[in-house]
Amino acid sequence: MEIKMQEKSTRDFGDDDKKEWPVIPENTVVECEVTRCEIRELNPEFRAKYNIQDEVEVNFAFKVDDPDYPEFQNQWLWGTAKPYLDNSDGCRLRLWLQAIYGIDRLPEDYSLKVNDANQIPDLLGLRCRVLVRNKAKKDRTLAHSVKDVLRLPATRKVQYEDSF
Repeated sequence: MEIKMQEKSTRDFGDDDKKEWPVIPENTVVECEVTRCEIRELNPEFRAKYNIQDEVEVNFAFKVDDPDYPEFQNQWLWGTAKPYLDNSDGCRLRLWLQAIYGIDRLPEDYSLKVNDANQIPDLLGLRCRVLVRNKAKKDRTLAHSVKDVLRLPATRKVQYEDSF
């Protein structure tokens, strides 16, 4: 296959057929599928602007797949966590992993497996619930993000020994 440079695009890149997604209200809980989880490098300018010490973050992408909210089907939600796992109350990565796996706690010897492409494939396709946060963009429209990740109701009583 060969793709050659053209003088003018034959594709229409206009916004005429851009899909308008309805805004998911703040604090709505929607069922989702984990569609991407990867380690993302933070550029030095971004780190300096927000006074971030970490050079990387764990980036999650969730796709809404909730029969109770058909109007939000296939919308994407993004969230990030610091690249650390510990038992502190504020360890977002650990709490989100426990919710995604549907377990009470991670095993003592747990380690997050990252492949050569900086992706975490073990989480792909797993389901959870996401508490939605809305952030105002520069153009004053709202963008969805993850406020918190929660277990699916069916997994609330599962003990970690049964899950691993």
